[in-house]
Amino acid sequence: MSMLGRIRRSSGARVKRALSVQAILEWAFRVEKAQLELPLPKDVLEDDFAFGMEYVLNGVARSAAYVVSQISGSPAYGGTPSDFSVVQAIQELKARGFRVTFYPFLLMDVAEANALPNPYSNNAAGLGQPKYPWRGRITCAPAAGFAGTVDKTAAAAGQVSAFFGAAVPGNFAVSGTSVSWTGSPSDWGLRRMMLHYAHLCEAAGGVDAFLIGSELRGLTQIRSGASTYPAVTALQSLAAACRSVLGAGTKISYAADWSEYFGHQPQDGTNDLFFHLDPLWADANTDFVGIDNYMPLSDWRDGDQHLDALAGCLICTALTPTTSSSPPPMPCAAGPSSGRWPWGSPLASPPNPCRSNLPLSPISCRISAFAI
Repeated sequence: MSMLGRIRRSSGARVKRALSVQAILEWAFRVEKAQLELPLPKDVLEDDFAFGMEYVLNGVARSAAYVVSQISGSPAYGGTPSDFSVVQAIQELKARGFRVTFYPFLLMDVAEANALPNPYSNNAAGLGQPKYPWRGRITCAPAAGFAGTVDKTAAAAGQVSAFFGAAVPGNFAVSGTSVSWTGSPSDWGLRRMMLHYAHLCEAAGGVDAFLIGSELRGLTQIRSGASTYPAVTALQSLAAACRSVLGAGTKISYAADWSEYFGHQPQDGTNDLFFHLDPLWADANTDFVGIDNYMPLSDWRDGDQHLDALAGCLICTALTPTTSSSPPPMPCAAGPSSGRWPWGSPLASPPNPCRSNLPLSPISCRISAFAI
């Protein structure tokens, strides 16, 4: 079904007072390893998929697109909507008065009983990856903590670079509401995906917010040195490239997983803590701190003195603002940072910010909004 068809089918179930809509568009790919590029966006064989419209996606005709794997004779995932239906959907939502957040989404089409090399094994020599895993498992190969890992080496930066690819805004040609790719046919990196949709959103009349990725926890925690995170740098570059396409009127960010947004605590016995995403959150092209967080709308028990209420809040009362020359209190090493602080205060990320008595070198942080 086209993206517009999905919207029209759900039009009778509109939530009262809803002001914003996330337009989530999926691409399926097949690996957990960061050094392998994304394949062609996958399609689903449905006779009425495009409702008589020509199916073209990122310059790829339907006949050339991969077909998603199947489970018991049915597609494991829905197909990626055609570009034309994406434009229609954005325009329909805007015409109805909604604010639109465009959310490109990666799905991992790793079928059961596969023989793919498993990065989460010594020397990445194990065969067979978990079926249909979370995109947060994308990592270097071999992954950190396993024999032969490339984590904290230059090879890790190379794998991250291959995953993102080399697409730039000038690799796309726009004619009306059609976007075509003029770069290398073999470049199916994340940059190509995101920049294609940035151009498509702009051609559709613009969107209110645009996410350059989401929940890539394993990717953003890859290190090419003791405290260097190449995927975070790559996301900053991607945000700048998308900004050049979408302009100042579109809010841009990355939707971090709830377990990722606050920092990285390597499980290597050092007890180090790095606020590794801070450069991205403080970047001039990042408009808000994005967090994919799945908290309940209300507590299932009365009162506020039980463990669920005390531990489940995003605004952590254990963390209080400090001056830039004082370390934050010890509890920050045990859990996520506060939803309000430290984003409104100077930030720093030494290996042990909670245990160091050294003055913190502040990072100027301009974030003023959250999206959860």
